[in-house]
Parts: sequence; C-alpha cells; structure tokens
Amino acid sequence: MVGRDLSLFHPEVLDTSTHVPLFAMARSASTLAEDEAAVYDRQLRVWGVETQKRLSLAQVLVDGRLGGMGAEVAKNLVLAGVGSLHVTRRALDPPQVSVEHFLDGESGAVDTLKDINPLVDVRLVEDDAAKAVEQYHLVLLVGGDASQWKATNDACREKNVKFLAAEGRSNCGLFFADLLAHEFKTERKKTDEDKAEEATSGIDSSKVHFKSFSDALNVPLSSFGRRTPPIFHLYRLVAQFEVEQNRRVNEEDYEKLRQLRDRLCSDEGPVKAQLCDEMVEDYLATSKEFAPINAIVGGVLAQEALKAISGKGEPLNNFFFYELDTGEGRVVKA
Repeated sequence: MVGRDLSLFHPEVLDTSTHVPLFAMARSASTLAEDEAAVYDRQLRVWGVETQKRLSLAQVLVDGRLGGMGAEVAKNLVLAGVGSLHVTRRALDPPQVSVEHFLDGESGAVDTLKDINPLVDVRLVEDDAAKAVEQYHLVLLVGGDASQWKATNDACREKNVKFLAAEGRSNCGLFFADLLAHEFKTERKKTDEDKAEEATSGIDSSKVHFKSFSDALNVPLSSFGRRTPPIFHLYRLVAQFEVEQNRRVNEEDYEKLRQLRDRLCSDEGPVKAQLCDEMVEDYLATSKEFAPINAIVGGVLAQEALKAISGKGEPLNNFFFYELDTGEGRVVKA
C-alpha cells in the first residue's frame, strides 16, 4: 500500500530551497485532470481547486461497521472525491435490515461505492489494516464500544493520524473527533451595504488542539455548566463503564451503571440529578439503530471528515450529539 504524503496535509513540510510545498511540485495546484474537473465541476465552484486536490490525495480507512451511519459517511466521502476509501471486512458484518442503505454483502458494498464515483479507489482490506493506521490520513471508526474507541484513538495518536468515531445508540447518535493539532482556514466576510450581501474579504488561518478520547473522558464533571445536555453525562457514564469492563454495555448492566453513577457523581449534585434512574434504564432498553439518526449524524460526520482532510472550515470540537426526541444537535467540548 502506498504511504501517505504528509506534505499535503502539513503545509509546513516544504522544499526549503524553493519554499514550494512538495505536493505542489508533484501536481499542479491550479489544474485538475480533465475527468476530475468534469465530475467535480459543481463542488469546485463551492470549495475550489486546492481543496479538491487535497481530497483527491487523501487516504481514508473505515473500520467498525458500514451499516446505516457508516454507509452514509462512506457515500458522502466517495461523492466528494477522496483519493482512496478502504473498508475493513469486519465493517461489513450483516447490519440491521432497518438501517440498511444500499449494501448487499461484501462485493455488493464495495461495488456500489465504486459505481458512485469510479475516480475513487474503493477497496476491501483485511481487518489488520486497522493496526497499520500510519498508511492513512484519517481513520473513521463506526460502532464498537468505548474501549475500542480508546484503543484505536491511542494507536492513531501514536502515528499522528486524525481520528473520528461515531455510532447510533438508543434514540441518539453521536461522534467524537480527535484531529490532533489541526490547522484550518476560514473565509472572512464583509457586508456589502450597497448589494445587501456578504462578500469574502480575506482568509484567516487558525490552529486548534484536540484532546484524545481518554483525556476527554477524564475531564471532571464539575467542569461542565448546567447547559451541558444530559445525554453527554449519560454517554460519559456508559463510556467509563465500557472502558473499565472492556465490552459494550447491555440491559443487564443497569445496576452496575447505577453504582458507577453514584461513585462518579458523589459530589456532583446537578449531574447526578440529570442522570436519573429512568434515563439510564431507557437508554439501555433500546439497542437498535434508527435510520433518521444515521442519516443526520452521518451527514454531519462526513462534513467534519472533509474539514479534517481539507483544512477548510472550522471543525466541531470534540463531541457531537443528536437526539431524536428533541431534534437538536449539540456540540460539547470536553
């Protein structure tokens, strides 16, 4: 497998004799191949040639499950034109029929993604590819328990690889982002009073540092204000349990979760009040996924993956939750 070209995603890696980014030497920064320009014409008008080039050279690994949410993300990344999308075999374990999008077995899944955009290198890889994360620019883990998220994120951090993890649980969907030390650009807007519209007046460059999944789980509950959504505290409780037990929580763990809540929240009155017994019980009672949640969270997650790859636009930092009951999406920074 071809190693990843870090010069593209770390602009500070330069040919010091010319001060030109190495990736620009290999490929013109102002042109695209004719077939690419034709396929990506519409999105080129939105984010430009440079962003499209970054996408076309990106190598992405999808691990975990390619069921409802994973399929939504994979479809959007392929449509956007990433260079390669590799899917582990375990990601194609039979998903729930109720959340199936367009997958039909191993060959059907890969063939469908290839048909969506033949310019993207879509291939099925063995599960041990997840142990060689240094070959990728971005690793996307869908499903699994918190102990798996922690292990994969730790491996990605060791190799300086960006990491996203997501899943649908009960009546909510969530994802976590660790983009390391991420540099990004945003357009500076200025209002044209004569035309009553906004115009781009410049480009601002920024850098944001992300926490690892482990560090995010260890932030004291007292650090969060009263406006923090209860679903975040509930997930923190569940994730802590899964990391300690090294397995996914299930309905039979109700009493153990209550005990863990009492231990973690002994001095956190407001948080403990939010994590009432009924909320914990309802969360454990529903294990299936819901297609509307997968579509919404998968769409937002794909957008964040494109930001991680392209460096265009401010990313969400670092948890995102969508609840079906309220219809609201919330970002929580841990």
